[in-house]
Amino acid sequence: MVRDKESFDEYLEELFGKRGYPGMAVTIREPEGILFQKGYGFRDIKNGLPADENTVFGVASMSKSMTALACAILHT
Repeated sequence: MVRDKESFDEYLEELFGKRGYPGMAVTIREPEGILFQKGYGFRDIKNGLPADENTVFGVASMSKSMTALACAILHT
């Protein structure tokens, strides 16, 4: 796991370029607050609008597994 923000950002930039994603927003939190957040690519390719840390992308069925994980964490 990358421990510093610059190395993590470089890793995500490289991964983003290799995978060819149109856009993504990344936020990593801990109980004390946000550790890292940044947008990559575009939130709207047609209009050339860049993604940023506040861009919300639909996650479709992914929300079910996230909800299950949250419930499991709360249960313990």
